[in-house]
Amino acid sequence: APTPSFKAKYAPMISYESSSLNAEMPATCYLNLSSMNAWHKFENKALVCQEIFLGKHFQAAIQREAMLLPTFRRIIDFEAFNRGWASYVLT
Repeated sequence: APTPSFKAKYAPMISYESSSLNAEMPATCYLNLSSMNAWHKFENKALVCQEIFLGKHFQAAIQREAMLLPTFRRIIDFEAFNRGWASYVLT
């Protein structure tokens, strides 16, 4: 989804908003289309693939759906785990 106009000026190229725990509100990945001139063609595709298909979106969806995890682990993002997942995705 495009980044809302009130956020676009200071938003990064891609931002992510997790889903609600009860799955009533889906996860959303925002693309900041206000600064498209700053995007390089190769960077655009690579960043979208990394963030949406294999990156934060995919990892967070699995984390939220994993009912075997304790509730706090499904809610809280642990930066070390996120960085490990990012390293795994890039290989």
